[in-house]
Amino acid sequence: QCKNDIGTVLVLPYKNDNYNFFFVMPKESSNIEKMRNELTGGELVKLLQYAEMKPYRIYVPKFKIESNMD
Repeated sequence: QCKNDIGTVLVLPYKNDNYNFFFVMPKESSNIEKMRNELTGGELVKLLQYAEMKPYRIYVPKFKIESNMD
C-alpha cells in the first residue's frame, strides 16, 4: 500500500507473481478524473518505491474486463 496527496494504491500479486494488480482509490477530496490526470507512470513508480508491505485481508469479487484495440 502507498499513499500520496492524490490517493491510495494497493498492489496485489497476480498470476504467479508475474503480474501485479493495482487498486487505485482517490482521496475523498479528489476524484477519479483528477487522479487519472495526475498519476503518471513516473509518479506511480515513485509511489511504489515508498510502499509499505503489510498483510491485509481483502475480498475482491470476480469480474471480467474486455477491451478492443482499434
